[in-house]
Amino acid sequence: MTRRGERGLGLVELTISIGVTAMILGTLGTALVATLRGTATGKDQQHATQQLRNAFFWLNQDTQSGVASLASVAAGDVTLQWTDYSTGTIYMSRYQQAGSELVRTLTANGTPAARTVARDLIAGGFEASRLGDTMTYTLTVTNGASTQSRTESATMRVTDVLPTPFATVTPAPTSTTTDTPTATATATPTSTATPTSTSTSTPTPTETSTHTPTPTATFTATPTPTATFTPTATSTATDTPTPTSTATGTATATATPTATPSTAWLQTGSYTGNGTAGRTISGLSFQADIIIVRSDSADAAVIRTSAMPANMSKAITTSGALASNMVTSFGASSFVVGNNTRVNGSGKLYYWTAMKAGSNAAVGSYTGNGSDNRNLDVTGFQPDWVITMADGNQDVFRPALVAGDASFNMNGTSSSTNRIQTIRPAGFQVGSNAAVNQSGRAYYWIAFDVTAKVVAGSFTGNNSDNRNITGLGITPSFVWVKRSSTTQGVWRSDAVSGDRTLSWGATAPVANRIQSLISDGFQVGSNSEVNNNGSTYYYLGLMP
Repeated sequence: MTRRGERGLGLVELTISIGVTAMILGTLGTALVATLRGTATGKDQQHATQQLRNAFFWLNQDTQSGVASLASVAAGDVTLQWTDYSTGTIYMSRYQQAGSELVRTLTANGTPAARTVARDLIAGGFEASRLGDTMTYTLTVTNGASTQSRTESATMRVTDVLPTPFATVTPAPTSTTTDTPTATATATPTSTATPTSTSTSTPTPTETSTHTPTPTATFTATPTPTATFTPTATSTATDTPTPTSTATGTATATATPTATPSTAWLQTGSYTGNGTAGRTISGLSFQADIIIVRSDSADAAVIRTSAMPANMSKAITTSGALASNMVTSFGASSFVVGNNTRVNGSGKLYYWTAMKAGSNAAVGSYTGNGSDNRNLDVTGFQPDWVITMADGNQDVFRPALVAGDASFNMNGTSSSTNRIQTIRPAGFQVGSNAAVNQSGRAYYWIAFDVTAKVVAGSFTGNNSDNRNITGLGITPSFVWVKRSSTTQGVWRSDAVSGDRTLSWGATAPVANRIQSLISDGFQVGSNSEVNNNGSTYYYLGLMP
């Protein structure tokens, strides 16, 4: 039995209660799903923002450190270079997209270290372009089901030279001269007063001065038998320094000079051989220190430097000794060739490149001693590209951008150790291999410095034809390209016409390599010697 007023829930009340509860739970569920979705979206956005922020931190830092003339830009591949003059360390920072990651490889004095600076990039999510000294980067990363992009720009340094210190000014020396004439006169009826004047000059320590004052004392005495008086003396002192006295008020400031590339240091040209020994090739605007001659046939290139003995030059990529009757001498505005077919075969076309040593290039020689880790000096700069030529062995070169103990034979091989082992702040180091340091053998070297007229860099091949490699900052008259693995090193000057490239060895000129020299760079074909997909290539560009 139930008491009055204690009746339980009826069907109607129960139905209403269930409906209200369902509405409340539905609202709470919708809010919870929205919250969870919002949290996931926020995490995606936060993650994408963090990837962009981290990547641009490194990109902006390295770009502002990098030197415009040393930078190279290609699709998804940027290389920046600079020198830390406080430590002498040479840096190369390279950014490449590898899959969905942006990888920064920092090479310090030839030792590389890679790190990932951004993840979750879309395909082609790293883009770079250059306008003058300014680099512009665009990064696109995934943001859940969508993407997030950002574009930023940074400006590179114009030159890579040791900063000129502020001048130290030495104030003008101050010379203080004190003239103290002393005149004493005692008059008697017959007295004569002779005043004495003493002048003392005290110059500064940097000045030597001898002063001879000539005082003049004039007075009139009226003699009286007991009169004693002191006349008034007038002293005139004239200081006349001897010729050895030097005092200047102009300070001389001494500052570290900044090397300026010569305005006339590189020329190219061609001639047709006539088979006559002692033939003069004229028309140079300077006396050369380096001459390169290469035929338009299957002949090895010939190089002579001013460090080589008289009448001697080297056929490159051969292990033979220096030889006569090729490039035999330099004139004030010419060079002389013999009748060797490598330089002057009758009716053959020859290309020549002449260079003057100075701030862009240097030449020298040394005698091998067989010791490992031998340091050789280059006066005036830190090299960025070094060639060694042996009198009776192989010829070797090394770009500064190559990492570790690695250099290349001029005849086109993969890198080898124990040759040119590293580039030093004021030179280079060789190992004990006979190609660079056999005891008693003579060696000759050429070193290039990156300046406003010289550029050294690298790029990654993509196998596309007619590819323009730009961003050099110069319009080159000479370009040399070498793949990091086993292929020929190839080169050409602006004296070569058409799609035609030369090698250093005895290989006939070919097409589809360095196809042309263009403003701000050069164009390559699809051949593996210059543009194999994914391969690294080093280049040297020279401008007059």
